[in-house]
Amino acid sequence: MFKVVDDIIAERKQYPEKYQHNTDFMSLMLNATDLATGEKLDDANIRFQIITFLIAGHETTSGLLSFAFYYLMTHPEVMQKAYAEVDAVLGGDLSTKPSYKEVMDLKYIQQILFESLRLWPTAPAFSVFATQDTLLGGKYPVKKRQPFIILLPKLHRDLAVWPQ
Repeated sequence: MFKVVDDIIAERKQYPEKYQHNTDFMSLMLNATDLATGEKLDDANIRFQIITFLIAGHETTSGLLSFAFYYLMTHPEVMQKAYAEVDAVLGGDLSTKPSYKEVMDLKYIQQILFESLRLWPTAPAFSVFATQDTLLGGKYPVKKRQPFIILLPKLHRDLAVWPQ
């Protein structure tokens, strides 16, 4: 899979005029620059992001919905508010397909989904590496190219940030 993505990155860089009007995820990463440093993302970073994006799309929706339904079933007051929002935004006629705008107006439902993802992210960990020697959080030395893992469930349960 690495080779396939690397070949696509190389082609996009070799023939930028062919892809200049693309607004896809890869084009955005190939053209992105850090506002502070002016640096572009390196090819390895883009490769890992693309592969993560492809893999992450496989089971994420079912995982998200499973946890959201679990929380709705264990918090009936939240489910009642969700029902009320659906009725208010979509009305009582369930035979009509909701419009994009109507779905986007379901703000409480969106917050339920976000909170479910915060507590049980469908991709609970990812690996990154330092691009330079650095000190994380003012106390953890990390050498250039040293990999480390970010554990989202631990991060998203930090009581200093998420007191509830």
